[in-house]
Amino acid sequence: MNNTTSVISASLLIAPYQMNIFFGSFLWIMGNFGCIGNMLVYRSRAFRKQSYA
Repeated sequence: MNNTTSVISASLLIAPYQMNIFFGSFLWIMGNFGCIGNMLVYRSRAFRKQSYA
């Protein structure tokens, strides 16, 4: 195997792990923002009364 092929093969093997780290981190951060947003919204009495809508 030449050098270019081995570099591409190594990159393709590493790609799923890197995607898992970055995408998982993105989901974790966005989930925390959503949780903080829910806490801010439901602290308001008007939104607490209409939480079903």
